[in-house]
Amino acid sequence: MNTFIFNKSKIKIVVPLGMDKHRLDHVISKLLTQYSRSIIQKWIKIGYVVVGNKNLRAKDKVYYNQIIEITILPTVKINFLPQSIVINVIYEDQDIIVVNKQAGLVVHPGNGQPDNTLLNALIYHYPELINIPRAGIIHRLDKDTSGLLIVARNLTSHVKLIHDLQMRNIKREYITIVNGILITGGTINLPIGRHPIKRTCMAVIKNGKNAITHYRIIKCCENHTCLKVILETGRTHQIRVHLSYIGYPILGDNVYGGCKTILYKTNIKSCINRQALHAQYLTFRHPRTNQLMKLEATLPDDIKKLIQNLE
Repeated sequence: MNTFIFNKSKIKIVVPLGMDKHRLDHVISKLLTQYSRSIIQKWIKIGYVVVGNKNLRAKDKVYYNQIIEITILPTVKINFLPQSIVINVIYEDQDIIVVNKQAGLVVHPGNGQPDNTLLNALIYHYPELINIPRAGIIHRLDKDTSGLLIVARNLTSHVKLIHDLQMRNIKREYITIVNGILITGGTINLPIGRHPIKRTCMAVIKNGKNAITHYRIIKCCENHTCLKVILETGRTHQIRVHLSYIGYPILGDNVYGGCKTILYKTNIKSCINRQALHAQYLTFRHPRTNQLMKLEATLPDDIKKLIQNLE
């Protein structure tokens, strides 16, 4: 039986075997991690969670294969400023929006960046997103990474896509250029967490979160290698940290070592002023139709120019 069954703004969760005899609020919070436990407990208390046509308490146990029916409500209304920022939408329908984010655009407001982000642009162009957590943004890209991002246009799509991302059913493929010549592709399976000293950076650390990056060689050129990179997990700065750790930092990455001096003929800065990283392909199941979607964002001009000049 599927774990999730969708109907408008209601979701039915089937209790998995590993959560047999667990608390009701614990099961829901483990399966719907984008919602806080306090919000889930509030839904249970006001009767928006039903198990076998009954309203249980948060501490009541649920059992394997029981169906939990939840009416999903917006948790917090977004109080960010809608801003008329140009965005490149390459696909949209009633359930999803896929954006090809330009380099230099921050995805979500945060410390030091209160506005002029992708979120501000999304709620300007699609006002209904104000009722979706994080304006429907499912995953992120670094400010200076370009490429594809998927946005949920309603609560049902949001929950389904978040679940698919957690289950590693959304495939993200990147193109990058690194310093140094790689001989073969490979897989980096090393945990990532907050850098113990540089708190704004991430690092490979013993007690970090599981992180897996696959890379394949596309071509080698002047002291550099062009790679296809496939994310299995999605930790902050994952590709940049992993490639730097094995000694092949991304070209132009001034945080993780990609700007160290290497002898080459090409004037790199005349081609690109950021890390050479682009999210080129996105493959996922449509949250409503279950149709397999594969979308592509063509290489931006700066990375095209860089590759041409390195050849």
